Amino acid sequence: MKKALAVALQLGFAIGGMITLATLLGLWLDGVFNTTPWLTIIGCLMGVASAFKYLIDWTRDN
Repeated sequence: MKKALAVALQLGFAIGGMITLATLLGLWLDGVFNTTPWLTIIGCLMGVASAFKYLIDWTRDN
């Protein structure tokens, strides 16, 4: 039970962190280059793609 909870928390924080950081990077770049909302959207999509890749790699390893 404890191992399953640890795995769920690890995946949740990793996936949430990837999406959040990529979106925040997009928001910051939109402020720098004044391209609102395009870089935020691209950042969010890149975060989702990297989280999906992480999930696929994790399932292959386990």
